[in-house]
Amino acid sequence: MVTYIVGPVSGIINITDLNKTVPGNETNSRIAGTDNELYFSTGELVAEGLVLTAICILAITGNTCMWIIVIRNKDLRTVTNSFLLTLAAADLMVSIINMPVTILTIFRGQWIFSETACTALGFINMLTLVTSVLSLCNISINRYIMVCKPTKFKDVYTKRNAIIMIAVSTSLAFVLSLPPIFGWTNYSYAPIQSICFSDWAKAPSYAIFMISCCFGCPLFVMLICNLMILREVRRRNRRVMNRKKIHFKAVVNVITGDKMRTLVLFAAVCIASILGDTNTFNKYHSSNKYLGGSTSGKYLGGSNYYKNRYQNRYPSVGRYNNQGGMYDDYNDRLGLGCK
Repeated sequence: MVTYIVGPVSGIINITDLNKTVPGNETNSRIAGTDNELYFSTGELVAEGLVLTAICILAITGNTCMWIIVIRNKDLRTVTNSFLLTLAAADLMVSIINMPVTILTIFRGQWIFSETACTALGFINMLTLVTSVLSLCNISINRYIMVCKPTKFKDVYTKRNAIIMIAVSTSLAFVLSLPPIFGWTNYSYAPIQSICFSDWAKAPSYAIFMISCCFGCPLFVMLICNLMILREVRRRNRRVMNRKKIHFKAVVNVITGDKMRTLVLFAAVCIASILGDTNTFNKYHSSNKYLGGSTSGKYLGGSNYYKNRYQNRYPSVGRYNNQGGMYDDYNDRLGLGCK
């Protein structure tokens, strides 16, 4: 049977005998299956390699910048950021060690390194993957205690405790990545992904164990922590809204009370001005703190207010009648009338 495999980027190789194998008795070609021989064209390989190269450059740049920023800024050297730095370190290791090998493998179309190199790269892939997942779990727990248990945060997340948490997470990831090296499945080359990783099909029990312990449990913890954070945030928002409503009602009551007092006072002054002696207002006006000096109060005082004020200011000008404080005529207004 003729089998098509992907050779170097220069083209597709047609061979009838494939003797070279890689760890796990897999062919070194990028074949998708045994019954249906699928292969990748040169254009697909180039596109995939270029995209992965761009991702690799961005990952190295971003994670390196994060480390530099945190190290140079003393205020950013917090316990929470230490977990972020652990996550960035795992991503940086993959970007520097594994991704360049994957890119080279894609452009060559086959695995060109030794079995030992494949095992080492597979171990690094598993180690960084588990470390990243556990770091995300630590960050979720950190945020949960920060939001939901703020009084205990400083006691729990000291620098010493943070170092212990990071060390435990990294050690656990290291231990969980060892079984394929000691015979519980193995690290082999996956032609479709162009990477070395654990052979799940060879040992399904290891796959179930890793999915349950390294992915299922952390995912469950992260889900619970984020749901608790969401519930706490909503509860605090409702509390703030209730406080705003109470404050708004209090302000409305104060404003309403002031308006009612002003309205009653206004009505009383109007009635006193109409039915009583206008001098009553003048006496009230001079001693009342609400209407003293106000424009409305001056108008309510009627003519006597302006009469008294004008006479006191200009005693030698003009002449007033006794009916409403108005001038006799225009000449009187100018001080030209008969005295």
